[in-house]
Amino acid sequence: MKKIWLLILSLSMILATFSCKINPINTNPKDDDPIVEEPNQPEEPSDLFGFNRLFNDDIYKTLTIKITRSEWQRFRQLQLQNQQQYGTIKLDTYVKADLLYEDHDGSLLIKNIGFRNRGNTSIDFISDSSGNPIINHFKFNFRYQFDGEHPENQGRRGFELKELDLKYNKNQVPHYMTEAYSLEMFEHFGVYAQEVSHALIKLDIDGEKHTYGLYTIFEPIDDEFIERRFSKESSKGDLYKSLWQGYGPASLQIPNNQAAYGEETLTYHPAYDLKSNKDIYPKHNNLSSFINGINAYTGEDFIHFIDQNFNVEMFLRYLAVNVFLGNPDDYRAMGNNYYLYQDSKTKKWYMFPYDFDHALGNGWNPINNYTIGIDIYDWFNQMVINSNNNFYKPILAQKILDIPQYRALYEEILTEILNDQYFTFEYFYQRYQKTKLLYQNTFSNAILNLGFSRGNSEWYINAKIQDVQNQLM
Repeated sequence: MKKIWLLILSLSMILATFSCKINPINTNPKDDDPIVEEPNQPEEPSDLFGFNRLFNDDIYKTLTIKITRSEWQRFRQLQLQNQQQYGTIKLDTYVKADLLYEDHDGSLLIKNIGFRNRGNTSIDFISDSSGNPIINHFKFNFRYQFDGEHPENQGRRGFELKELDLKYNKNQVPHYMTEAYSLEMFEHFGVYAQEVSHALIKLDIDGEKHTYGLYTIFEPIDDEFIERRFSKESSKGDLYKSLWQGYGPASLQIPNNQAAYGEETLTYHPAYDLKSNKDIYPKHNNLSSFINGINAYTGEDFIHFIDQNFNVEMFLRYLAVNVFLGNPDDYRAMGNNYYLYQDSKTKKWYMFPYDFDHALGNGWNPINNYTIGIDIYDWFNQMVINSNNNFYKPILAQKILDIPQYRALYEEILTEILNDQYFTFEYFYQRYQKTKLLYQNTFSNAILNLGFSRGNSEWYINAKIQDVQNQLM
C-alpha cells in the first residue's frame, strides 16, 4: 500500500480532490514493498499529495498547524466554556487553521481546515493560562465549513481523506513505534486496520513557532476507510465505534440499557457509537440483532449463526495478533477500543482494531509483566477487575474459542505468526531504524523529545515468542 514517489514536485499544487482505491490488505511488511519507478509516466496532480505519499514510511514529513492568535485563544475559551457547562474540555466543534505539509520533494498548504484536539482520558487544555501550547492528540477536518463561511470546503479532501488523526507519544516510548508497528502487524496478518505513518508536528501562532514533536498519523476509521477495503455494494453498512464509556464495557453482551446504542455527544457516551447511516431509520436494529444472536444461540445453532453473520477468521486473527502485541485495552480484556462494521451486501459483521498505544510491553500494565505468561486461550478479564462485577465477559471470544474447529484455526494462526519473520526483534529493529534515521536529531527543541532507543522491545518480543511457543506445545 506504500509507494515511493520519486518525482520533483513544484511548491504550489492544488489540493487532491479525487479518491482512489488501494489494496485492502498488505500481505507483506512495509519494508518489503516494491519501489515503483515510473519516470516516463508522471503522476496526475491529484496524486502528488495523495494518500500514498502521506503514509509513505520512507520519507521525512512535517505538518505545521498555522493558526491566528485569536483562533488559538478562542480554542482555550471553548474548552473553558465546555468545562463549565458540560464538565469536559473536549470540543465537538472546530477552530480554523491552515495546514502546511512538507517533505523533501515539495510542500502543500491546505487553507481553512477544521482543527481540534481528540481523545478521552488523554485530552488536555490546548494551552496554559499564558497561551503556551500543551501537547495533545489532534484531528483535522478538511471539509468543515465554519457555519457556511467556507462553502468551498464541501466535499474537499486532503491526501484523499476527509479527516486526519494524529497522536503524540503519550506513553513516552523511546522507539515511537508502538501503534505503527501494531497496526501494520494486523494488516500483515490479514486484519483490516488503519494506515499509519509518522510526521513531525509543528505549530505556528501568527509567526510564533513551536514544535510538538514526532507524532503517529492515522487514517481515520470512517466511510472512506470502508470504501478502501470493501466493494461498492458492500460499503454502505453500519459502522460503530465501540468503547467502555457511560454504559459499561462494549463486551457484546446484551446491554442492560438500550441507551448503550447511540451517537456520542459531549454529555452522552454510548458503548456502541454509530458513525454511519445516521439518517436511516430504524437505527441500531442490525447491531442489536447481532448481539442478541451472540448471546442466545448455543451449540450447532451458534456455529450456524456466527458463520452466517460474522467474519470469524478475521476475528481469530485479531485475537491472535493481540496475544503477541499484549495490549490490555482491547475487546477481549476490556470490552474496549474496536470498531464493528456490517457488510451491506453479505450482512456479515467485522471487527477492526483501534488504539494500540498500550502494546508491545509499553504503557498500561494492569497484570504485571505486560501479559507475558497470560493464558492464550483464557485471556484475562480486566472488565471484572475494573467494574467489580462478575457479569462482564468477552462473550464472543469465549463462545468462538469453545468451538473445536475455531480453536484449531486460532492455533494455526498463532503458529503462522510464530513462523513469520514479522514478529521478531530483527524485523522490529529494522522497522524502528527506518523511522529513527528519518527523524533523529530533527526535533531537539520539541515539547516532547525522547531521543530514540529500542526501549524494552527486545526483551518483550523474545519473551512473548517463547511464552506462546511454550503454551502451544
